[in-house]
Amino acid sequence: MRAAGLLTLLFFTAFPLVASGQAESCLNAGRLDELRTQILKGTGASEANTPLRDEIQKSALTINELFRRPRAEDKDAENAKAGLNEAQMTASKRICAILNTEGWPTRAAIAEEGMNAFLYLIGRTLTIRMQLELYPLVAASYEKGEIAGSEALAAYVDRLRVALGRKQLYGTQVSIKDGFLVQAPIELATDVDKRREKMKLVPLRQYERALEIANRLPLIRAVTEPVGNFASRRASAGSAADDSLGLEGEEQAIKIETAFVSVDVNIPDGTDGTSAALEKSDFKLLDNGKPVEIETFAKAETPFDIVLLLDLSGSTSDKVGLIKKTTKRFVEMKRTSDRLAVIVFNDRQTVVSELESDQTVLLERIKKISGNGGSFIWDAVSSGLTMLDEKSEKGRRKAIVLMTDGVDNLLGFYATQSNRAGFADLVEQIQSSNVTIFPIYLDTQHGRGAKHVHESARNTLAYMADQSGGNVYTAKKLDDLEGIYDRVLKGVGTVYTLGFSPEGESTGRSWRTIKVEVPSRPALRLRHRPGYFTR
Repeated sequence: MRAAGLLTLLFFTAFPLVASGQAESCLNAGRLDELRTQILKGTGASEANTPLRDEIQKSALTINELFRRPRAEDKDAENAKAGLNEAQMTASKRICAILNTEGWPTRAAIAEEGMNAFLYLIGRTLTIRMQLELYPLVAASYEKGEIAGSEALAAYVDRLRVALGRKQLYGTQVSIKDGFLVQAPIELATDVDKRREKMKLVPLRQYERALEIANRLPLIRAVTEPVGNFASRRASAGSAADDSLGLEGEEQAIKIETAFVSVDVNIPDGTDGTSAALEKSDFKLLDNGKPVEIETFAKAETPFDIVLLLDLSGSTSDKVGLIKKTTKRFVEMKRTSDRLAVIVFNDRQTVVSELESDQTVLLERIKKISGNGGSFIWDAVSSGLTMLDEKSEKGRRKAIVLMTDGVDNLLGFYATQSNRAGFADLVEQIQSSNVTIFPIYLDTQHGRGAKHVHESARNTLAYMADQSGGNVYTAKKLDDLEGIYDRVLKGVGTVYTLGFSPEGESTGRSWRTIKVEVPSRPALRLRHRPGYFTR
């Protein structure tokens, strides 16, 4: 079975691996040791077994197709799931029968394609407990060169690690949640491409882009520790000698090197008329769930550096005049001390103005706004973040105001593979910055066919706002922008800056959550970034 055929299947968790009631053991008593001895001594079949190879490959292709049907929103979804369960049950029984009567298949008997298909069936039809039972055989077969590195093998190992409550090694395990592809945490993520290369896999970023394009869904990387069904009661997966595939490796804790963390806490105007009177003692700050001392405190009256990102892709390019008009209104509303940069984008970014406080200069520059083309939104936001990181002056708050229909070309109907960064890379850049993002969603949806991509667009904009402590706004038409720009500038409201020094240990670069409370005013609405990465 070709590895490419597994691409859109690796994230499914909505359907049970097997139907209920299946026995929890695949092998007869004593059979595990017999098969392991066969593998290590190389006493298995030495001649081609074409019928067995064809049977295994046909079964794998059948399971593959049945997994595709529910994802394709089959109108008869219940029957599709029932058919999948039945096929899994039949395939799992056949696998166990082969192992108990014919032995462990060899490469000589069923070829490399048959071995990959057999491993795929193990991972997609047997219970997790059975997969763990067979792990010593898979590991021994890999050591002996009977099983080659492949996507099927990487997915098998990752699936077991996640089920055991561990981080995955190769990045194959992705689930669908709340409109996103969510990649399970990866152990020592900086080394993942080295491990993937050994498994003959493409680099992780390229794989992530392919998943986003294939499913037209944005991908994010989970920042929390995995919690598997077996996390608190691990089953034995063989001795340490069997662990050539890395099922049992442990990370070592290291001292957190992040010296100081600053958190802007926004209290939008209109929430509470007395919010401007809060003091340091009113706030409670939790770092990874534990209270920490607030070392620095200030009511942030400091000016903003704002990057205004304007989407001039095909869906909005015919309204350039109106965009200029509303941008002019935004410039006129800003405080004298605030600096504003303007970037227009389509399939590339054009800097209309660098950070500038002089209204006259800004108004002259925005007369040059023009453009049309594609819509590379994520690249534009990344450019805005980079500009603020490189050119914002110390002590100034930083924000991005993004006007767009939100449909990045990577999620569109004609998306193709590219070297562009995906949504997960952008999210990590946002999480590592201290920039507040205020997306303004321009609703350009037309027709039922666009529903899926526009829903994904709204999800990505809301997620960017949430991860940065900002807020997302919706404009039904371009004419609504002027009023929304008013709300954006007023919505910054009262901002407090809290600073603390993290304590404790971490496993490499890891994510830690932040929560800010005002115990005496539990109803008070607060906005702040949800966490930060240790370094």
